[in-house]
Amino acid sequence: MLACMILGKPDVVVATGHLTNELVDKSAVVTLSYKEKAQMATIIMSSMAKLPGELRLIGTQGTLQVHIAEKLLCEQLAWN
Repeated sequence: MLACMILGKPDVVVATGHLTNELVDKSAVVTLSYKEKAQMATIIMSSMAKLPGELRLIGTQGTLQVHIAEKLLCEQLAWN
């Protein structure tokens, strides 16, 4: 998970999601909290909506937004 690679191991993980009638993940939100650093990471996924496939780092000095190619994202998910 990229957030853990950047921020390290979180102190608190909170997740919620929804399943289809076939018990397949439909959508989920995961929030990672880092108490000492006063930082948070949020991961959003959906199998029903077309999400932009991007990484956004938002801080006090600006925002970095990186778009991830859909093909690359799918290959990465299949590889893991």
